[in-house]
Parts: sequence; structure tokens; C-alpha cells
Amino acid sequence: MLAIIKTSWSVRIKKIVIMFSLAAIFFSGFFVGYIAPAKAWAQIPGSISIEGVVVDEMTQNSISGVKVSFVYRDSIEMYIWCNEDTGVCVNYCTEPSYQEGNFCYTVAQEIITDANGYYIFEDLSFCDLNPLRNWWGDLEFSADNYNKKVIVNIDEACGQIVTQNIQLTPKEPDPVILIPGILGSWQREVCEINPLTNLFGCKLKYVPDPILNTYDSLWQALINAGYQKNVDLFAFGYNWRLDNNVTAGFLKQKIAEVKQITGKSKVDLVVHSMGGLVARAYIQSFDYADDVDQLIFLGTPQLGSPEAYEKYEALLSGYTDVINYVREKVVAVGQLLPSYDYLKKKEGENWIFRTYPTENYVQNTFLENLNLAENVSLLKQRVRLTNIVSDYKTNGTITAIRTVADPDTTDNKWLHGYPENYDNTATDQGLEYGTGDGTVPMISADGLPDVTKVLCEGGPLHSAMPTECQRHVIQALTGKWPAEFFRANIVQKMLLIYVHSPVKFQVVDQNGQVTGTNFTNSNGLEGIPESLFDQENGFVFIKNPINGEYKINVLGIDGGGIYGLSVDTVDNSGGQQSLAHGTIIAGEIQNYKINYDNTLSAPVVIEAVKTKISIDDMINDVKNVAAQNGFKQKNLDKILITQLNLAKRWEGRLAAATKDWQKKIYQHLILTDIRVAENLLKVWFKTKKIDQVSYDILIKDFNLYIQQYK
Repeated sequence: MLAIIKTSWSVRIKKIVIMFSLAAIFFSGFFVGYIAPAKAWAQIPGSISIEGVVVDEMTQNSISGVKVSFVYRDSIEMYIWCNEDTGVCVNYCTEPSYQEGNFCYTVAQEIITDANGYYIFEDLSFCDLNPLRNWWGDLEFSADNYNKKVIVNIDEACGQIVTQNIQLTPKEPDPVILIPGILGSWQREVCEINPLTNLFGCKLKYVPDPILNTYDSLWQALINAGYQKNVDLFAFGYNWRLDNNVTAGFLKQKIAEVKQITGKSKVDLVVHSMGGLVARAYIQSFDYADDVDQLIFLGTPQLGSPEAYEKYEALLSGYTDVINYVREKVVAVGQLLPSYDYLKKKEGENWIFRTYPTENYVQNTFLENLNLAENVSLLKQRVRLTNIVSDYKTNGTITAIRTVADPDTTDNKWLHGYPENYDNTATDQGLEYGTGDGTVPMISADGLPDVTKVLCEGGPLHSAMPTECQRHVIQALTGKWPAEFFRANIVQKMLLIYVHSPVKFQVVDQNGQVTGTNFTNSNGLEGIPESLFDQENGFVFIKNPINGEYKINVLGIDGGGIYGLSVDTVDNSGGQQSLAHGTIIAGEIQNYKINYDNTLSAPVVIEAVKTKISIDDMINDVKNVAAQNGFKQKNLDKILITQLNLAKRWEGRLAAATKDWQKKIYQHLILTDIRVAENLLKVWFKTKKIDQVSYDILIKDFNLYIQQYK
């Protein structure tokens, strides 16, 4: 049996209420059900009304939307919970009461001020008076961006209409930290004054998207709203390949640094996409230091995104070793996979959802843990939340994937199901679409229970939300809707060039400027205008590339082997990918080129540039030209091949020669026969016996071969 003792020190009376209930619930021997505390004095019938207007202390303008709460306040010493079996007694508040300091607070009634800042509590029935006529309760006034105000123990008698006009003091804004999403941070050398030491220096650090400038508009909008860089405006760039729980630890360090710089105890976090999951991982953890006031989401996949399935299972680019790299090294991609049913299987004529996680899903324990009911409740208790989402198109976001058995079990792809007809672009490729921001389905973006979503104006794409939703962010931070809208320079087009081991590479533009690895000393180069080189991961980005030829030079390292080269052309409508494969030995240099044309939507052609050629290579090219009907007269290919074979007989003797004078003779004989063949080709072109394309291929072969002997 449990005794509940409540002592009222104001009149020195003790009452004991004994609970007898078959429905009682016990936790660790203590009853956790709620009983309204007994009062130590008799109620006197009657009521009281309270009204007033709430205004801004600085401007004297009325404030709408202020929450006015009528609250009981009791000393925690008045709540004594005893276990009669053990004799142990404790003091704590029970729901719906909450504890602050040494008091228990119970919200009895709440109202919101109207458009004129007016509020009224009519005929309150909580008119309990002690012999000194003190009203038993407080009034609390709270609003975003204002300091909370409490009026305690109003000394009025029952039957009165009490006027309480209130002035609220604007709160000094908390420092803001911007947190990008996946792929939204890159390592750059940053030279600046350290706000902690006041010393100038340069160091490598992760910064928000220097490639597509995704966050530049929002950053400038925050500055326009009064924030100052490294004073009360900061960015948290991070290695998005890591486990988000690890990154959450780095976020804790960043917040501590910002608190030290600003002298403030709390910060506001503005988070885009996966950055919201990083913030949640910190705030919902045992390491949380009660140092976040507001958390403002922009398109955060609270429950994951089916789009991540394609990248996790196949990466779209198709290199087996890259897929393993993503699964094992870019852990965060797996943490973006949905933690709900999104894969479908066919039963008879119907497609039905496979059950998560038991029916061959990649299990996302990271999101499962974040979204446990008790952990979401913890999040809502610890911070103020604003969840900004976008409805881009009615059917513009992947929401489900129809899967079948993988037709190729040897390529290490689609281990958890192959999207139906995925390689047939004339179909929907097994991808089902619904509402969302183009990346995150609405069911996921709006996946926090009882948190009201804010629809972003214009319904932008996921990647455009930091720009297009900037006014919603400013309003959440300051309480004011900005009149100005800032749009930074937007990258319209981009070349993304990358390789996978065992090679290093460099890109050379039309003016001979180089971005990539310096093959002499392995340093990074960024000579091409508006280019960036991520040396750690082997990426070259060229923003707004100019039309013309770009050369790509590849250097074999680490014993050589098979490598892959990818060139992606990216614009506002999406991207096109081109792939090339090769085999290389350590120290060998191979060359490619592309011709970029920003008016074309097709993928660029990656063309291997030959630096050495044999007579056999030339003969093969002659045969290919003949097969493509490049010769306009019969037997020209046979004449050319016969002449090349005459030159080839001297190659064998050149290889066996030991004397320099012998080598010079054979080289001369080889070149004589090659030039005969070259002259034949030129005559045929003038007489239109070979077309332009075929002539260009073969004359290039002859020139390259002749160059080898100069």
C-alpha cells in the first residue's frame, strides 16, 4: 500500500491521502499515477476573471500569439511519495505537473492572445483563498523571441475582474549554426581570424557547399536579418561520410566553441536534409548539454528516403569496388534508408509492400532509435521545433520501389531486390512516385508526431529549399517575415569528374590550366577558373564550364590495375553520366579528352587519346573504317594494309638490331613505307575516295606513329 503525503506549510496542516485502486500501476515500487493534491483549507465558492493586453516593451506594439497560462505552483516538499513496504519517501512532481527548481507546476488553463494582443480568463473556478486572501496560482506569459514573464500570487478577492497588462522584453537572438546535408560540406583551406584567439591563420576545414553554393542565399539572408559571421552566425561543415552519431559528437564540440565565443548558453540550429538527423542524434543523446533553443528543419528525412536505396544498392555508376566503398565507408548513406515499408513484391497480379525490416530490407537501426516514441518525446521537451517541408510536385518524389529477383547475382548490386525494369528507361523503372520535395517523401519529412509542418512557399525542390525557404527560417528565428529575398549566384551547369583506384588524375582546360593532382609532387592544383579539387576522395568540380576540349590525364599508382573514370554533366534539370574503364600499370600515364558543349543534353563522349601506336593498331583502324564504309572505292583498304605490312617487316628487324647505325637504317625504312601509305591516304581524300571522319581517324594514326620516331 502506498501513502501519499502532501504538507501545506502556509497553514501547517498535514493531510494523508491513501490510494486503494486495483488499476494502480507501479514502477520500481513507486506509484506513478496522478492524484490531484488535496488542499489544506476549505474552498470558498466563487470565481475570478483576469484580462489584459500584451505589448512589446521596446515598440509598445501589441503581440499576438502569446501563450498565457494559469498555473498552480507548489513547493516540491508538499509532494511526498512513500513506499510503505520499504519506508522510503521521495519528493517529486507527477504528471501533468512539471518541476522547475524546488517547485511543482500544474498548468490548469491556457489561452492565446488575439490579433490585438488581448487575452481573458473568464470566471475561473480556481478561487481558493487562504486567510490572507492570496490567490493560489501564477500567470505565465511566453512567446517566441521574447523573455518569459511570470506574475505570481496576485492578491485579489473572488468576484473581481483583474486587469493585468503585460510588457514582454524581446529576447536577444541566440547564435545560429547552419548545418548542411549529405554532400553539402567539402574540405577547403580557409584563411581567417580565429574568433577565439584573434589570430590569423590558414587550415583545412569542412565548409558548406563551395561547389553548388546551396547555402549562399540563406547565409546572406541571415546576414541581412542582422546576424554577423563568427559573431552570432556560424556554420558546421562536417565529413558526411561518417556515422551520424560520430558527427553528433563533433556538433557538440562546435556548439561548445560557439558558446565560448558568444558567451551565450544556447544556440539555434538551422539544419538541411541529413543535417537535421545529425542535430537530432546530438539532442536526443545522453551527451546533450541543454544548449540548443531552436531546431529548424529544412527537408529533413525524419523517417528516411527511398531515393537512398538506389545509391546504397548500386550507386548508379556501377563500379563494384565503389559500391563496397559506399556501403562500408559512407555509413551515412545507409542511415538515410527508410525505416518503414517502401519495397514492394509481387503476389499474383498485385504488388504489396514487403514488411520492414524482416523481409530482406537493409535495417536502419539509426533511424529506428531516433524515432522511438520516448526519444521523440525527449526531442520535443528539449528544444523548440520548426519543421519546414516542401510539396514540390504531386508525383515528383520516389515513395516506393517494386522489386524483383536480381537478374545478375555476380555484380554485387541490388542485394535486397532489383527494381522492376530498372534498365529500361522506357518504363517507370520500378519507381513509384508521390508527394514530397523531389528527394524526401512527405510522409518522412512530416514524420515527427504532433509537430506541425510549415509548407515552404513555392514548393521548391529539396536542394533549393535553403534558398527558397529562407523567409520561413528568418521568421522562425526572429518572429518577423522579411520583406527582402536574397538569391546568390546560382551555378547553372557543372562538370563533375572523378576516378576510382588505382589512379590519380588531373584535368587540363583549353588554356592549359590544371586542376587535380600535380604528378611531380602529388600536391593538389586548382588552376581552372571556378574549379574545386577534393583530393581526399578524387573529385574535380568545374562550375559553369566553358565550351571546348578538356584533357584528362590519369597516372597509375599502387601497383596499377583496373580503374574507372566518370564524367558527369549536371544542370538544373538533372545530370548525365559518361563512363570509361582502363587497365594501367604503376607510373604509366594515360590520356583522355572530352568536348563540352553546354547546349547539348546528351552525355559527353570520353575519348581515349593515344600517345603510342603500333602498325597493328593502324591496321585495325583501317579494317574498322572499311567496315563502316569509310572508303568509297573497293580494295583501298587492302592496298593500305599491304603497304603497312611492308613497314611492319622492318619493325621486327629494328627490334633485333643491336647497333645504333642499324637501328637508324631500319627506322628510316619503316618511315619511308609509312609515308608512302600516308601519301596514298591524302590523294584518296582529295579525290573523295574516303570520307572526312575516316580520313581524320587514319591520318591521326599516321601522324602519331611518325611522331614516335622523331
